Amino acid sequence: GNRAMLARVANNLGELYLTLGERGRARGLCEFATRVGGKLPGSVLAESLLLSGRIDGADGNVSAARDAFAAARDAFA
Repeated sequence: GNRAMLARVANNLGELYLTLGERGRARGLCEFATRVGGKLPGSVLAESLLLSGRIDGADGNVSAARDAFAAARDAFA
């Protein structure tokens, strides 16, 4: 299958769950997206890192959120 597309769908569902306040489900989908396997394009990895940062921020873990956002910026570059 198309691993990049699967990762994007998982990230999109993760964003939805985060919006609904389901941080645990969002984190699970985010983690799934990053371990889908194979080498993912930088943009897909960056999407996962952005989601991870948003989840960390919602959890109050500002340091981890900042690190994830910085890594996402680098992945988009």
